[in-house]
Amino acid sequence: RAKMIDRMETVGSQTDTTPPPVAASAATATVQAPLNPKDGAPTILAVDDIPDILQLIARILKNDYRVKGVRSGEQALRIARSDDPPHLILLDIMMPDMDGIEVCRQLKEDPLTRDIPIIFLTAKTDAANVIEGLDLGAVDYVTKPTPPAVLKARIRTHLRLSQQQHELREQRAMALENARLREEIERMTRH
Repeated sequence: RAKMIDRMETVGSQTDTTPPPVAASAATATVQAPLNPKDGAPTILAVDDIPDILQLIARILKNDYRVKGVRSGEQALRIARSDDPPHLILLDIMMPDMDGIEVCRQLKEDPLTRDIPIIFLTAKTDAANVIEGLDLGAVDYVTKPTPPAVLKARIRTHLRLSQQQHELREQRAMALENARLREEIERMTRH
Protein backbone atom coordinates (compact mmCIF):
# COMPACT_ATOMS: atom_id res chain seq x y z
CA ARG A 1 0.00 0.00 0.00
CA ALA A 2 2.88 2.36 0.68
CA LYS A 3 4.07 1.89 -2.90
CA MET A 4 0.58 2.70 -4.17
CA ILE A 5 0.47 5.92 -2.10
CA ASP A 6 3.90 6.90 -3.38
CA ARG A 7 2.82 6.27 -6.98
CA MET A 8 -0.39 8.29 -6.52
CA GLU A 9 1.59 11.13 -4.98
CA THR A 10 4.17 10.97 -7.77
CA VAL A 11 1.42 11.12 -10.40
CA GLY A 12 -0.32 13.83 -8.37
CA SER A 13 2.79 15.94 -7.98
CA GLN A 14 2.90 16.37 -11.72
CA THR A 15 -0.40 18.28 -11.65
CA ASP A 16 -0.87 19.40 -8.03
CA THR A 17 1.53 21.76 -6.32
CA THR A 18 -0.49 22.00 -3.09
CA PRO A 19 1.70 21.49 -0.03
CA PRO A 20 1.02 18.26 1.89
CA PRO A 21 -1.41 18.49 4.82
CA VAL A 22 -0.38 18.01 8.41
CA ALA A 23 -0.09 14.29 9.05
CA ALA A 24 -3.01 12.69 10.88
CA SER A 25 -2.53 10.25 13.70
CA ALA A 26 -3.52 6.64 13.16
CA ALA A 27 -6.46 7.15 15.51
CA THR A 28 -7.95 9.95 13.44
CA ALA A 29 -11.42 8.92 12.33
CA THR A 30 -12.31 11.84 10.10
CA VAL A 31 -10.20 13.93 7.76
CA GLN A 32 -11.62 17.34 6.91
CA ALA A 33 -9.92 19.30 4.17
CA PRO A 34 -10.19 23.07 4.24
CA LEU A 35 -13.56 24.00 2.88
CA ASN A 36 -13.90 25.47 -0.55
CA PRO A 37 -14.39 29.19 -0.16
CA LYS A 38 -17.41 28.96 -2.45
CA ASP A 39 -20.60 28.30 -0.50
CA GLY A 40 -22.48 25.27 -1.70
CA ALA A 41 -19.47 23.31 -2.95
CA PRO A 42 -20.42 19.64 -3.35
CA THR A 43 -19.40 17.33 -0.53
CA ILE A 44 -17.32 14.26 -1.37
CA LEU A 45 -17.17 11.47 1.20
CA ALA A 46 -13.94 9.46 0.93
CA VAL A 47 -14.01 6.06 2.64
CA ASP A 48 -10.71 4.23 3.13
CA ASP A 49 -9.13 2.53 6.12
CA ILE A 50 -5.70 4.04 5.37
CA PRO A 51 -5.30 7.60 6.76
CA ASP A 52 -2.60 8.48 4.21
CA ILE A 53 -4.98 7.70 1.34
CA LEU A 54 -7.65 9.89 2.93
CA GLN A 55 -5.13 12.73 3.31
CA LEU A 56 -4.07 12.35 -0.32
CA ILE A 57 -7.68 12.41 -1.57
CA ALA A 58 -8.40 15.47 0.57
CA ARG A 59 -5.35 17.24 -0.81
CA ILE A 60 -6.33 16.43 -4.41
CA LEU A 61 -9.95 17.57 -4.03
CA LYS A 62 -9.84 20.34 -1.42
CA ASN A 63 -9.82 23.26 -3.87
CA ASP A 64 -13.00 22.12 -5.62
CA TYR A 65 -15.06 20.28 -3.00
CA ARG A 66 -15.83 19.91 0.66
CA VAL A 67 -14.11 16.64 1.54
CA LYS A 68 -15.02 14.37 4.43
CA GLY A 69 -12.92 11.29 5.05
CA VAL A 70 -13.80 8.29 7.19
CA ARG A 71 -12.03 5.03 7.89
CA SER A 72 -14.94 2.60 8.20
CA GLY A 73 -18.09 1.50 6.47
CA GLU A 74 -20.17 2.21 9.58
CA GLN A 75 -18.98 5.83 9.64
CA ALA A 76 -19.75 6.14 5.93
CA LEU A 77 -23.29 4.85 6.42
CA ARG A 78 -23.86 7.24 9.32
CA ILE A 79 -22.72 10.28 7.30
CA ALA A 80 -24.65 9.22 4.19
CA ARG A 81 -27.84 8.91 6.26
CA SER A 82 -27.29 12.20 8.11
CA ASP A 83 -29.00 15.55 7.55
CA ASP A 84 -25.98 16.62 5.49
CA PRO A 85 -25.32 13.68 3.13
CA PRO A 86 -22.49 13.77 0.61
CA HIS A 87 -23.08 14.50 -3.05
CA LEU A 88 -20.76 11.63 -4.05
CA ILE A 89 -18.89 8.81 -2.29
CA LEU A 90 -15.39 7.54 -3.10
CA LEU A 91 -15.36 4.04 -1.61
CA ASP A 92 -12.54 1.56 -1.09
CA ILE A 93 -13.45 -2.13 -1.26
CA MET A 94 -10.83 -3.62 1.05
CA MET A 95 -11.64 -2.47 4.58
CA PRO A 96 -11.86 -4.35 7.88
CA ASP A 97 -15.23 -5.09 9.53
CA MET A 98 -17.46 -3.97 6.63
CA ASP A 99 -16.02 -3.99 3.13
CA GLY A 100 -16.95 -1.49 0.43
CA ILE A 101 -19.20 -3.97 -1.37
CA GLU A 102 -21.40 -4.29 1.72
CA VAL A 103 -21.39 -0.51 2.25
CA CYS A 104 -22.52 -0.03 -1.36
CA ARG A 105 -25.21 -2.70 -0.98
CA GLN A 106 -26.65 -1.02 2.12
CA LEU A 107 -26.53 2.45 0.57
CA LYS A 108 -28.31 1.30 -2.59
CA GLU A 109 -31.02 -0.55 -0.60
CA ASP A 110 -31.83 2.53 1.48
CA PRO A 111 -34.30 4.99 -0.14
CA LEU A 112 -32.52 7.87 1.64
CA THR A 113 -29.13 7.09 0.11
CA ARG A 114 -29.72 5.11 -3.07
CA ASP A 115 -29.32 8.15 -5.34
CA ILE A 116 -25.88 9.14 -4.00
CA PRO A 117 -23.34 8.28 -6.71
CA ILE A 118 -20.65 5.85 -5.56
CA ILE A 119 -17.27 5.55 -7.24
CA PHE A 120 -15.21 2.61 -6.10
CA LEU A 121 -11.61 3.78 -5.66
CA THR A 122 -9.66 0.63 -4.94
CA ALA A 123 -6.56 -1.42 -5.64
CA LYS A 124 -8.66 -4.46 -6.61
CA THR A 125 -8.45 -4.86 -10.36
CA ASP A 126 -10.05 -8.20 -11.18
CA ALA A 127 -13.11 -8.17 -13.44
CA ALA A 128 -15.33 -9.95 -10.91
CA ASN A 129 -14.94 -7.08 -8.42
CA VAL A 130 -15.58 -4.47 -11.10
CA ILE A 131 -18.74 -6.24 -12.28
CA GLU A 132 -20.02 -6.82 -8.73
CA GLY A 133 -19.50 -3.16 -7.80
CA LEU A 134 -21.22 -1.85 -10.91
CA ASP A 135 -24.06 -4.38 -10.61
CA LEU A 136 -24.73 -3.15 -7.07
CA GLY A 137 -25.25 0.37 -8.39
CA ALA A 138 -21.86 2.05 -8.27
CA VAL A 139 -21.49 4.58 -11.10
CA ASP A 140 -17.78 3.99 -11.70
CA TYR A 141 -14.81 1.88 -10.67
CA VAL A 142 -11.39 3.51 -10.50
CA THR A 143 -8.24 1.59 -9.65
CA LYS A 144 -5.49 3.00 -7.46
CA PRO A 145 -3.22 4.62 -8.23
CA THR A 146 -5.01 6.93 -10.61
CA PRO A 147 -3.86 10.33 -11.87
CA PRO A 148 -5.55 13.13 -9.89
CA ALA A 149 -6.79 14.81 -13.09
CA VAL A 150 -8.59 11.60 -14.10
CA LEU A 151 -10.16 11.22 -10.66
CA LYS A 152 -11.33 14.86 -10.73
CA ALA A 153 -12.79 14.42 -14.23
CA ARG A 154 -14.73 11.34 -13.19
CA ILE A 155 -16.05 13.08 -10.09
CA ARG A 156 -17.14 16.11 -12.15
CA THR A 157 -18.87 13.85 -14.68
CA HIS A 158 -20.79 11.87 -12.08
CA LEU A 159 -21.77 14.95 -10.10
CA ARG A 160 -23.10 16.52 -13.31
CA LEU A 161 -25.03 13.33 -14.20
CA SER A 162 -26.43 13.12 -10.67
CA GLN A 163 -27.60 16.74 -10.84
CA GLN A 164 -29.26 16.10 -14.21
CA GLN A 165 -31.05 13.04 -12.84
CA HIS A 166 -32.23 15.07 -9.85
CA GLU A 167 -33.58 17.77 -12.16
CA LEU A 168 -35.38 15.14 -14.27
CA ARG A 169 -37.00 13.66 -11.14
CA GLU A 170 -38.16 17.15 -10.11
CA GLN A 171 -39.56 17.85 -13.59
CA ARG A 172 -41.38 14.51 -13.58
CA ALA A 173 -42.88 15.22 -10.16
CA MET A 174 -43.99 18.66 -11.34
CA ALA A 175 -45.53 17.20 -14.51
CA LEU A 176 -47.44 14.61 -12.44
CA GLU A 177 -48.68 17.31 -10.08
CA ASN A 178 -49.77 19.49 -13.03
CA ALA A 179 -51.65 16.53 -14.54
CA ARG A 180 -53.35 15.87 -11.18
CA LEU A 181 -54.37 19.53 -10.87
CA ARG A 182 -55.63 19.60 -14.46
CA GLU A 183 -57.81 16.53 -13.80
CA GLU A 184 -59.14 18.10 -10.62
CA ILE A 185 -60.02 21.35 -12.42
CA GLU A 186 -61.71 19.42 -15.24
CA ARG A 187 -63.71 17.40 -12.70
CA MET A 188 -64.75 20.59 -10.90
CA THR A 189 -65.84 22.33 -14.13
CA ARG A 190 -67.99 19.34 -15.18
CA HIS A 191 -70.21 19.69 -12.12
